[in-house]
Amino acid sequence: MVRDFVCGSALTSALCYAGLWCYVLSNPDGGAGLGGIVLIAIAPGLVVLNIVMVLAVRAGASIRMRSASGPVAVRPPRLMFYVGLLAVPVGVAFAWLVASVFPPVQALGGIGHLLLASAPVALVTWFLARPSPRA
Repeated sequence: MVRDFVCGSALTSALCYAGLWCYVLSNPDGGAGLGGIVLIAIAPGLVVLNIVMVLAVRAGASIRMRSASGPVAVRPPRLMFYVGLLAVPVGVAFAWLVASVFPPVQALGGIGHLLLASAPVALVTWFLARPSPRA
């Protein structure tokens, strides 16, 4: 479950990051100036965001394991790959939306935004996880 999620999330992150690089380098005013510095700063943020989202997958699965009293899995197994593909843009959009609608949320800072971004992933994992078939 986690491996498939990581593959999907990493693929989306890499494609979006490559797209941003292409945009910055093709912009005649940007080049490797301030846009390049911002992109270099975004890279560790994407890595941290993906790590937090993997932890959210584990959290959603562990919450489901408590009620299932045993191991859980998502069927079909590749479904978590598709969840991973959407996790980064949906999570970031959710965190931005909540922070823009509820201004007190902005006081949470970066850690609060990471938790907000990973909340949909934990919820979806909890919803999709089912008890594993007995072997």
